[in-house]
Amino acid sequence: MNARSILWPEACFVFSDRERPAIKISPVVKLIFVVLFTLALIIWAQQALSWSNILKHWETVSLSLVLGCLGMTVISHLLRGLRLFHGYKLLPDSAGLAAGPVFGVSLVHNAANFVLPMRLGELVLPALSRLRLNVNMTESVKTLLGIRLFDLHVLVGLILLLQLQRWGWWAVGGLAVLFAGLLVLPLFERIGPIRKFAPPQYRHYGAIAISYVLTALIWCVKLIAFYWIFNHFMPMAFNEAAVGILTADLSSSLPINGLASAGSYEAAFAAGLAATSNFSDASLAPIINLHLFLLASNIMAAAVGGLILMFSKKPESRDG
Repeated sequence: MNARSILWPEACFVFSDRERPAIKISPVVKLIFVVLFTLALIIWAQQALSWSNILKHWETVSLSLVLGCLGMTVISHLLRGLRLFHGYKLLPDSAGLAAGPVFGVSLVHNAANFVLPMRLGELVLPALSRLRLNVNMTESVKTLLGIRLFDLHVLVGLILLLQLQRWGWWAVGGLAVLFAGLLVLPLFERIGPIRKFAPPQYRHYGAIAISYVLTALIWCVKLIAFYWIFNHFMPMAFNEAAVGILTADLSSSLPINGLASAGSYEAAFAAGLAATSNFSDASLAPIINLHLFLLASNIMAAAVGGLILMFSKKPESRDG
């Protein structure tokens, strides 16, 4: 009998040698596609809007606005580092783990995750955690899984809250289901087959509460900073613009996108505005400018994270 199984999450089939398909897309072809896709979007922006007109909007931005938004972005990154540090401190043999290198890893990982296409940046966290923190790759992947699920939970929850008046009881029901889900997370530690995959943040309600509060603070600070900039370019009610900002962030979860989420970020932002009947052609330039601010802040974060790791001492191996 020919062996055939489905491998999750790639959802690809594993065939016997006789059945194995001949078609296989190489990473090089995927990279070429991503680069061409990104270049096409840059050319489209020039033809449709003109980059000189897009960037001209920054002439009206005050230094205090830029510094204020950068300051809030820094706070968001610090909270992300604290969240990762909290997750790693829940691991066995984490007593010697220092906060500085963890913050450096967090900064580089978040920047790589934004810049690299097709979620390749997620690989940076387990790799750097192993090389610079001596954290087992399996444990770091489980910690990252917990972080991403909390991110998704908070993002969906914020969208439901912002649309409470528009969606009414549907939003209330969605929020009830979301928060009921938090109550069952510790059960993952008690179910044999699932236990080995359970993130450390799910072990008890105290860890869940700390991780969730940090995640909520991260996104609230980031949301306010991004709204501050976007509202300068295009005045709009907070609850309406925020839906676009949050859906744009959700687009980073897509398996295929351009470099630095080029294209997918703008499309998701526009879709979020359209859902609240606020999209127009005039919103494209403000969306692109907000995206440029996000790109610049991530590049700066990566530079700071790299410097932290460069001057931090690698801890002794805890592999035993």
